[in-house]
Amino acid sequence: MEKIFKFRMVRDFGTVLNHAFEFIKHEYKRIGQALLYFVLPVFILTGIAMAYTTKVYTADLLNSTDFTTVNSPFNNLKITGINYLLMLVNQSVLCTVIYLFIKLYQEKRGDFKIEELKPLILKYVPKVFLASIITVIITVIAMMFLLIPGIYLGVVFSLVFPLLIIEDLSIGQAMSRSFDLIKKRWWVTFGILVISVIVFYVFSLIFALPMMLITGFKAFNAISTNNLGELYSTSYLIANTVITIIQTCLYLIPFICIGLQYFSLVEEKERPTLQEKIDQMTLAND
Repeated sequence: MEKIFKFRMVRDFGTVLNHAFEFIKHEYKRIGQALLYFVLPVFILTGIAMAYTTKVYTADLLNSTDFTTVNSPFNNLKITGINYLLMLVNQSVLCTVIYLFIKLYQEKRGDFKIEELKPLILKYVPKVFLASIITVIITVIAMMFLLIPGIYLGVVFSLVFPLLIIEDLSIGQAMSRSFDLIKKRWWVTFGILVISVIVFYVFSLIFALPMMLITGFKAFNAISTNNLGELYSTSYLIANTVITIIQTCLYLIPFICIGLQYFSLVEEKERPTLQEKIDQMTLAND
C-alpha cells in the first residue's frame, strides 16, 4: 500500500521544511502535472504580456526625443503597476493550485485525479487574487507608518490563503482566523517563512545566475557598440520570461511550508485529529 503523507500533525520549526521537501519528493509527478496543466499556460500568457510592456517601454525610451516624458514617474509607476499585477495573477494561480492539491490530497487520502482541480481553480483564483491585493495594500500601509507592524501583518496574512481554500472561508473570515491561529506562534511562523523564502531565493539564484551573466555581457557589449536596443532583444526577453516562469514556480516551497504550518497550528490549538479519534471510539463502543 502506498504511503499517505500526513498533513494534520503538530510540527516543530525544523520539521516543517523537511516535511515540505518530503511531500514534494513524494508527489513531484502529480505536482508537476498540475503546474504543467493549470499554471504554466497562465505564466506564459502573463510572461508574454510583461515582456511586451517592457519591450514597448524600452522602444519608446530609445526612440523618443523627450527622455524625461517617457521616463517620467507616472510612466515608470504604470509599467511597474502592470507588471506587479501580472505577478500577483501568477502567484494567485500557483497558490490556488498548490493549496487545492493539498486540500484534495488530505480529504481523499491522496486518491484523486489532477482533472478534479480544474473547476475548483476557477472558483478560488478570483478570491485569492482579491485577497492578495487587499493584504498587500494593508501591509504596505502599515509599513508606511512603521516597519514592524507591516512585517507582523505580512506574517499573519500568510495564513489567509490556506484558510481561504482549505477551510473555504471568506476573505474577512480568513483574515480574522489567521490572527487567532498565529497567536503565541508568530515567531515560529515568521522563522518558517524566512527560512522557506531563503531556500526559494537560493534555488532562484541558481536558475537566474546564467541570465545575470548574459545580461552583464550584453550590457557591456551594448555600451561598447552604442546599441542600447540590443539589451532588450526578442531572444533576451524570451529567455528572461522562461527564467521568470521557473522562478515563480519555485514559490511552491514557501506555499507548502505555510500550508504545513497551518495544519500544525490547527492541530496544536484545536486538536481535530484527537477529537475524531475520540468520536470514532465512542461510535465503536456504541
